[in-house]
Amino acid sequence: ELYANGTAWLRDSGTYVYTADYHARNQFRSGFLHNVMIVDEQDLNPLNYRQVFRLKNISNPKIVQFTTNEQNDLFWGYHHGYNRLPQPVTHHRQICFQKNQSCWVIRDVITGYGEHSFALCLQFAPTKIQSATNRIFCSTENGTGLGVLFQGTQGRIEQSTGWYSPSYGQKSESKTMKYVGENKSNFELHSRKN
Repeated sequence: ELYANGTAWLRDSGTYVYTADYHARNQFRSGFLHNVMIVDEQDLNPLNYRQVFRLKNISNPKIVQFTTNEQNDLFWGYHHGYNRLPQPVTHHRQICFQKNQSCWVIRDVITGYGEHSFALCLQFAPTKIQSATNRIFCSTENGTGLGVLFQGTQGRIEQSTGWYSPSYGQKSESKTMKYVGENKSNFELHSRKN
């Protein structure tokens, strides 16, 4: 989630329900309703329709670095959730908060073999959203704004309807923005938010 200047910008989709509706439970725990990189339209952990409280931990996530100082907060990690693909890839993510610029830089790196489709999914809180070729701008009624700039690889922005559950049994529509494309492995995508 991204919360800044008193505003929720990017958020987790929530839970909605557990066993009352298996389809909805799996939809809400899918990567497509989270702020993650999707490769070849696959979840990083395959979902079992009936086992709504269990995931096979094939992603084996690792934290490489977490540091904080006067200038930056930096997280760097990776997972192997896409090593099961016919042409396996590893997803690395770095998130750097540059304090003096009030700016977040998210660096997604895909390493491996072959050509793959990708989608960086972003779940926005209720805001006005405008998009152009490689950027998104969000604003609130009080004039606060957030800009998102994509750099590093070619893609396009797509908007779709997602879901948000503020508490158990409640859901409302939300905006999902995806930066999607196709690329050979070993590519980088930078998202700059300020």
